[in-house]
Amino acid sequence: MHHDRARLFRVCRHTACALALAATLTTAASAVTTPTADAKNLMPDETSAQAQQRGPYRTELPPLNGHPGTTHESKQAPPEADSETGIPAAALAAYRAADEIMATTDPNCHLDWELIAGIGHVESGHGASYGLKDDGTTEQPILGPRLDGREFALIRDTDGGQYDGDPEYDRAVGPLQFIPSTWKQWGADGDADGQRDPGNINDAALAAGLYLCAGDRDLAKPDQLDAAILSYNNSRTYVNTVLAWMRHYQQHTPTPTGEKTSNAPRSPRSTPQEPKPSVPPRTPTPSKPDREVPAPPPVTKPKPTPAPPKPEPEPEPVRPKPVTELERVGPKQLTAQARHAFAVRPETTARRSDGTPAAGIQVRYEITGTTDTRFAGGTRVVTVTTDRRGTATAPVLNAETKTGTFTIRAHTIARPEIETTFQATVTAPPADQLTYVDELPLEAEIGELLAGPVKFRAAHRGTPLAGVTLTATILSEQGEPLSEGPYFTDPAGQPLHTVTLAPTNSEGLATLPDLLAGEVPGTYVLRLTAHGGARLDVPLTVDAAQDADRPEQMDRS
Repeated sequence: MHHDRARLFRVCRHTACALALAATLTTAASAVTTPTADAKNLMPDETSAQAQQRGPYRTELPPLNGHPGTTHESKQAPPEADSETGIPAAALAAYRAADEIMATTDPNCHLDWELIAGIGHVESGHGASYGLKDDGTTEQPILGPRLDGREFALIRDTDGGQYDGDPEYDRAVGPLQFIPSTWKQWGADGDADGQRDPGNINDAALAAGLYLCAGDRDLAKPDQLDAAILSYNNSRTYVNTVLAWMRHYQQHTPTPTGEKTSNAPRSPRSTPQEPKPSVPPRTPTPSKPDREVPAPPPVTKPKPTPAPPKPEPEPEPVRPKPVTELERVGPKQLTAQARHAFAVRPETTARRSDGTPAAGIQVRYEITGTTDTRFAGGTRVVTVTTDRRGTATAPVLNAETKTGTFTIRAHTIARPEIETTFQATVTAPPADQLTYVDELPLEAEIGELLAGPVKFRAAHRGTPLAGVTLTATILSEQGEPLSEGPYFTDPAGQPLHTVTLAPTNSEGLATLPDLLAGEVPGTYVLRLTAHGGARLDVPLTVDAAQDADRPEQMDRS
């Protein structure tokens, strides 16, 4: 279908062809894959992952009055480019197709394809230098720099390397440079081939249209147009450059009659005026006949028709009641293990003063406190629009390595004092590895105190874990419980063969309490276990005394 659509864009120059194109795109719109249900009610803003500093972009301005561009980056139009705009034919077809589909599915957004083209130019030069092909793909992948926080934003991997090939950090991908987490929510199937590919300019152009029109935006309003571009890249230079190229394309786009458009705002097509009916010629008065003509009968004047009653004035529209409450949905306490996603997402319902749910209300979620937990996309703040039930559901929360408790505050944008909060806790994951730190043999003579301190480290997938509780047990060489041999002591000095260690510190370390060798020489096992199943067995040797005059107990060295 996308080949037919691209061909139609290249050759359409009259009304009949335009009608054929509209019919083709109406069919395509019904087959296009829409964004995720979570994304439909989101209002991306300058805090979104897509808006962060994710790499360099083209800053040259368009030519002025046909003169060359303002910087050395201006290039000759690539082969197969439109002669008026300089945009590659495949890219131009994709931008216009996205425009037509959005006009069908979201006409109130008033999206113009020239806006998507402006972004496409600034982000990648329409993918031309990467070998843009007729099917919308490129010969070389388009990848932004690694977002490891050094030169640009810090955005940890959100797609397992599916789109950008990097399982550790995200990279912007494709001709319109989508962050993988943004693509997961807004990715679209612009060419109706059953795939969502950020590297295909047909899919990327439609996804950009969906993203820019999110949250019932009306791009005909300058402030909302400005906010939409800022949500794509939070840079004033970026906004000004995109707008300059958008207006350039609007001025250099041929109309069906071949005339170039001006930079004046677009207006709806005017309806042709119906021709006024022609007035028949006045019939001449006949001359008076020779013979006498009888007078016409008297004309009875009709009684005047009474004037119709005045219509009742239309009642004033009922204004909705103000929003007075933001009600928390689900549990107040949210819990997740480190390096895992929270199973429950923060969710609220906005209600008006009469108790009815309030749809279309913007709710902002903010992570506060000392934590490295982030919403999907790597941000601490997101804005969500309530659905018809008045409900706003935040994106998934991803816990990193830091354990502890923090707060999530939710409030309406219009009235921040209308708020509610969630408490969230990140717990240490179960230890899957225990290590004896010193790796020295554990041995002592009978009656001695084992030299120390003896330390063990708990870890999860190689990362030290804090707050892990370990249990130490002394067993026989065959792993059986003991009634004699080495032992710990309780506060009253009574022997114990099993004790619980203090929780591990920030380095994952726990220290063994005092251990006495006892009076029975032999080989024993010191077994350490942790919550989650990790276990470590360390040999413990008790030797017979070599000097009978030696005290039974020695001070710890």
